[in-house]
Amino acid sequence: MDRYRTKLDGWLREICPNVYFQPPPSLQLKYPCVIYRLSSEDVAYASNTRYKRHKVYEVIVVDRNPDTDLPDKVAELPYCSLSRPYQADGLNHYAYTIHI
Repeated sequence: MDRYRTKLDGWLREICPNVYFQPPPSLQLKYPCVIYRLSSEDVAYASNTRYKRHKVYEVIVVDRNPDTDLPDKVAELPYCSLSRPYQADGLNHYAYTIHI
C-alpha cells in the first residue's frame, strides 16, 4: 500500500470503523461505512515536464441515517470537497473527492 493511501485509510478509520478500499460486489458491507477508491491523478506541467502529481480518491459515506454526522467529519479532511449526495437502495450516500 502506498504511503498516500495509508495516510487516507488512517484518517478514514478515525472517522468510521467500517472502511473499505474498492470492495468486491460479493462483500457484505456493514453500515455505516466509508468506501474509497483511486479515481484519477491531478498532474501539473511546466516547460514540458511534469512537476506536480496528486492522487485523487473518491470517498463515499454510506449510512441508513439521513442525519448522520459522518459526512461532516469527512468534509473536514484536507483537500476534500463534496461531489454529490444521493440515495440508492434505501441508503444515503455522500460522495467526496480528496486530492492527496
